Amino acid sequence: MQWFVTVSEGFEDVSANELMEFRAVVTDVCRGRVFFKGDLRLMYLINYMARTINRLFILLSRERISKLDDIYRVIKSIDFTNYVKPTQSFAIRAERVGKHDFTSMDIRRIAGQAVIDSYRDSSGVRLRVNLDNPDIEIYTYLIENEFIVGINTTGESLHKRRYRVYDHPAALKPVIASSMLRLVNYDGSPLIDPMCGGGTIAIEAAHMVRKYPIFLFRDDYLLYKLRLYDEDLDKEIRDSLIDNIKLKKPYIACSDISPKHVAGALMNTYSGMVLDTVKVFVSDATSEETYGFNEVFKYVVTNPPYGIRSFDIKKVHILYTKLLKTLSKVLHNSVLTVITGSYEDFRKAILKVGVEVLHERFVRHGDLLAKVFIVRL
Repeated sequence: MQWFVTVSEGFEDVSANELMEFRAVVTDVCRGRVFFKGDLRLMYLINYMARTINRLFILLSRERISKLDDIYRVIKSIDFTNYVKPTQSFAIRAERVGKHDFTSMDIRRIAGQAVIDSYRDSSGVRLRVNLDNPDIEIYTYLIENEFIVGINTTGESLHKRRYRVYDHPAALKPVIASSMLRLVNYDGSPLIDPMCGGGTIAIEAAHMVRKYPIFLFRDDYLLYKLRLYDEDLDKEIRDSLIDNIKLKKPYIACSDISPKHVAGALMNTYSGMVLDTVKVFVSDATSEETYGFNEVFKYVVTNPPYGIRSFDIKKVHILYTKLLKTLSKVLHNSVLTVITGSYEDFRKAILKVGVEVLHERFVRHGDLLAKVFIVRL
């Protein structure tokens, strides 16, 4: 079968490597998407265990088009009876990038009619349309002149883990937190997030070590409604994933200067079933006392204030410099991984303190262009 996933822009290679761990055969990596081949087991394994992807789609078509009529032709040629039951409803979701002589609304209209006509020709049944709560979501992506059609097996994006009962005002998406951890090759060694907010990075680190399936926290996948859904195979895979959970207690610390956010992080760690292994406390990230544990932290992974949403932008450079000075003093030779939208300020702090940059890359956090730095302290 042919598949593709949507991923956080800038982390495509990280997601591709994760997919290969599930024995997916990656065929193409492009902006925000990874295409691959594999059997039906991947539908369950990726939705339940992949930590760096947003949605998994069955790839139905991928080709070049030049006009609106091409969209009708492409979709009309697809046999939807393999995926949709006659009694089910569907909706078209359309995303478009580039300049075209038609709108996304036009695509939804033409694509929807093509699905109806295709299904009626194959089965004699006219499928129902339900835009608000469909059984099946058919996504179309038009990027310049490349047209991609896929069936959503995930439902809402997997960055909605559901364990987050407290939402920090500038929360990091769990898929980005996991991508950062994989990028730095986190191996379960002692880790601290000294500006943890709601605790997402620490929770994702603990989930990685324990191999928690995502279905422990959300179980509203659209794959259950697909005609090709195999209940016996699903049970077999779920049982094996439950059996593979490792109730280890990695040394993970999660601190923040705000008592309110620390209280929220405690709520999230409890909801995320890692309260027993993530140590949550109030502390100033620029204070040496924050790192005064018996263990030496090998990894520091954090999402500091950018000065864009919740912090005075004039103070960001000062904060970054103080943080790097403290960390390089108390955690010499450890590795710091940071994501920040104020990357020029962070670079100035790097030059001022004199630490070594091991890696850096641009990424997208929602609509915000940010940069990930990996630094040797």
